[in-house]
Amino acid sequence: IYVGAGQRGVIPGSMGQKSYVVRGNVSDSGALADSYFSASHGAGRVLGRKAAKRQLGADAWDKMDGVTWQSAQADALLDEAPGAYKNIDEVMEAQKDLVQVDHVLRAVLNYKGL
Repeated sequence: IYVGAGQRGVIPGSMGQKSYVVRGNVSDSGALADSYFSASHGAGRVLGRKAAKRQLGADAWDKMDGVTWQSAQADALLDEAPGAYKNIDEVMEAQKDLVQVDHVLRAVLNYKGL
């Protein structure tokens, strides 16, 4: 996402992870300029869609406690399971010099079109 100094943005996690409302870090505008005023647009995948469907099992949904989602379609949604994505906390730590976190959003509902 584009994040100029002080500009707000949203960085989403995966289905079961947090999302973040951020703003470009005004205290380190040099780091922002070095990144061409960009930050990650989300958690990012560790597994492609086909690999996730092959490698992940029923335990891939363990991180969804407390989140309302389409559990009846778990098999069809396996490529979107939390295990197919990077840990959003690690992603945010890696870009702490680029953005400051204004709000942390906890997942309570997730709906994926099939």
